[in-house]
Amino acid sequence: MTILEVSFREMEGDKSAERTIREKVRKLVEAFPRIRICRITLEGRQRRQRSGKRYRIRIVMALPEREFVVAGESKGSEACEPLTRVLADTFSRARRVLREHTKRLREEIEMASDRRATRWP
Repeated sequence: MTILEVSFREMEGDKSAERTIREKVRKLVEAFPRIRICRITLEGRQRRQRSGKRYRIRIVMALPEREFVVAGESKGSEACEPLTRVLADTFSRARRVLREHTKRLREEIEMASDRRATRWP
């Protein structure tokens, strides 16, 4: 079971954004079921006259052995970048981080089992 916390800062709670976040977290947990806690903070940055609304997203994922933090935000030149795009990029980065972690864990387990197999009693 994964605990999900979604919070909004400096912006109104957006139901469609929250639905998107919940769906993306569901897919992330399906791929990486060891996620125990997932905290998402969505922050609306100061609106600028020429560049429009900017967003910052922070994802904190707690696994039994480690915690990961992944952040994303609207790019400087693409400040009018839609929220859905920023969410997609940040969750894609989170998936890569978890994939790398899983790969490292598998390699460590394989190395440990190889060491045990080469020992002779």
